[in-house]
Amino acid sequence: MIEKQIPLAEGAQVTLLEMAGDLKVSGWDEAYVQVQMDSDAEEDLLVGESPNGPELSARTSCEVWVPAGVPVTIRQAMGNVKVREVQAVFKTEQVHGDLRLSDLGEVVIDTVHGNLKAGDLSTLRVADVVSGNVTIKSMESADLRAVQGNLRAKALDHLQVSHVAGDLMVKDVEGPVSAEQVDGSIVLKDIGGMVTIDKVGGNLMARDLLGGVKAGRIGGNLVLSGDLGSGCTYQFRTGGNAALKLADDANASVTLKAGGRVVSTAALAEEVRTENSLSGILGDGGTELAVEAGGNVILGYPGRVSWHEDEEGLWEEAGDEFGAAFSSLGDEISRHVEESLRAIDVEAISRRASESIERAMAQMRGKLESIDWERVGHQAEGTMERALGQMQRELDRLSEKAARQQEKMQRMAEQRQRQAERQAERQEERQRRHGVRVHTVAWQAGQPKPAPEPTPSFDEERLSILTMVEQGQITIQEAETLLDALK
Repeated sequence: MIEKQIPLAEGAQVTLLEMAGDLKVSGWDEAYVQVQMDSDAEEDLLVGESPNGPELSARTSCEVWVPAGVPVTIRQAMGNVKVREVQAVFKTEQVHGDLRLSDLGEVVIDTVHGNLKAGDLSTLRVADVVSGNVTIKSMESADLRAVQGNLRAKALDHLQVSHVAGDLMVKDVEGPVSAEQVDGSIVLKDIGGMVTIDKVGGNLMARDLLGGVKAGRIGGNLVLSGDLGSGCTYQFRTGGNAALKLADDANASVTLKAGGRVVSTAALAEEVRTENSLSGILGDGGTELAVEAGGNVILGYPGRVSWHEDEEGLWEEAGDEFGAAFSSLGDEISRHVEESLRAIDVEAISRRASESIERAMAQMRGKLESIDWERVGHQAEGTMERALGQMQRELDRLSEKAARQQEKMQRMAEQRQRQAERQAERQEERQRRHGVRVHTVAWQAGQPKPAPEPTPSFDEERLSILTMVEQGQITIQEAETLLDALK
């Protein structure tokens, strides 16, 4: 084991140049740097000097202790990196494994090829990209340029992200939240500031957004619930369906437009309604709520529209790996959206649809009763019944058809059998009338008497041909040809 202490001048910083294995960096109260590694080879640890302070390189995994108030920079780390209790500026340029940060001050990250998990920081900035998933919590602000996986953020003062290729989950943010593009779905809860989203590829589910929302393009469905901020603006444009399940005391000026239907279980003052639009004042107004959806829109209260609180489970701590939370995100959003849209069908459309169906069925029954089935024929009647029947009737019809076909083949086989028997009887009668030619063989004493040649059994051959027809091995025409050859 190698253990080395490196003195540190006042105002210096620590640079970790080339770290080949896993790396652990911890802040402590001592005034020097200490490096510890399991290797016994001195050449596995290289220590150099620069005007800014010591520069270290390691060819194997190691642990480094630095004074808590000294800035630390990692140029390149090939393995996983853990850093904790460094209160000065911490920077990384290239981390090829996972990066875990805790109890730090200002953090600046260039590129992480694995996952990033950070908590209890002052600020976080990702200048380039994190290739894996990101989990961040308990910090003043986070600014991330690109996340190739999923992003989960909790307990922040401010969040800004340019691009998330996966899903975005944000909870307990006191200030604003900004996301330019999220390719997956978004879940937002308890956001105090303005939420600005330029583009969402999937669904957006939000609850208790108190600072207003501007969501430009939502590719999937929208579910908005809970409290709205007084005097704020909420603007959504979604290509799918929208379910708005607001608090009982919500106050808003509402404008809803839908490519499908707009249904409301809430009482609106100054209501103006069409089949696919609705406007009016909810409560005392004061807040602007505008939704434009390509599908259906429903506006109501949790008491009237089914709403489940179990999405809280999405926010339970998932440990070091949180992929399971995101794997169920799509199913969770879809379930809430389906419940909302199911309420639309039941409360608004079901009665009219049932009445229309009943009228159509009554008209159809009248037409069926007026048809002279004796004249039209049983086949037409069967066709109409099958068209009006359900899938089970169709299956039954197919089963009966198969049974009839099997019976037909059996009757044909029996008919062929009777024909073969009659032909055999006629052949025997012809032989009795005209005599039977006998083939004799000379036999000498002392030799075994030869056995007579077996007479061909035409009946067995005919039965064999009929069996082949029954099993589908030959066609009826081919069987007729074979039977004719036996005559």
